[in-house]
Amino acid sequence: MLRCAEGTSRHLAPLRACANGAALATLMAGCSAPVLLERSFRLAAGAVAHDRFLLSVPLRAAPDGVLPALGRLGLPEAARLAAEAAWAEARFLHLGLEGDDQLKLYLEAPEGLVAPGDAGAPLHRAWKWRPAGGELAEDRYILVPPDQARERLALVPALLQPALQGALAALQARPGWLFMLDVLGPRGRRSLDIRCYDFEREVAAVAAPLALAAAALAVPAAALDAALAQHRGDQLGHLAFGVGHGGAPFLTVYGGAERCDPAVLG
Repeated sequence: MLRCAEGTSRHLAPLRACANGAALATLMAGCSAPVLLERSFRLAAGAVAHDRFLLSVPLRAAPDGVLPALGRLGLPEAARLAAEAAWAEARFLHLGLEGDDQLKLYLEAPEGLVAPGDAGAPLHRAWKWRPAGGELAEDRYILVPPDQARERLALVPALLQPALQGALAALQARPGWLFMLDVLGPRGRRSLDIRCYDFEREVAAVAAPLALAAAALAVPAAALDAALAQHRGDQLGHLAFGVGHGGAPFLTVYGGAERCDPAVLG
């Protein structure tokens, strides 16, 4: 179960400190329902990436003109047309920011329209782009059928397997009961996203597995400690294990969701 603070804005200041983050916050201030604001950090290639945010709202409560506004933030026309076509069947809207130089648009379908294991009927479609220009990436988030859980867990890169198994043990997770998404993207990108809200645990619960991942990914212990100092007490939301577009492995930790009144975003 998701537990989150009401009406607070602990993540808002760092979000608005990023120019594109401020633009997303202003856009979502037009929502007619509270906005879920979540932060994440990623371990990869010897470093920790911090400036990662996700803003979520039921699509019925989304502000008018989302796609044109994202077009002004560099959303490519091909992505705008694809999102427009998928809009009517979506249930949730998610807008993301990574490092102030990459923006993300996710449309989440109702689970009743999702076919587990079918790339043609994903839970999420996501478009990711750089406002300053660059290649567009479209990812599809495929619901993993319970009877394929162990097989999919085995595809997590070998150097991240100790961290994965440690996290599952720390959460007392049974593979067949996990809500997992197989994320398929271009240029070899593939990851496994594990939803962790139902465990009702804090990020601190997986500190030891994160240390294993940091060592495997050449992330300095001090850098991980700094990330944990900020997020240790956050409710754990998701863990994502995978390889990026260039084949580099990563582990992303999501948590600390806040439910914000749109008025505090503007």
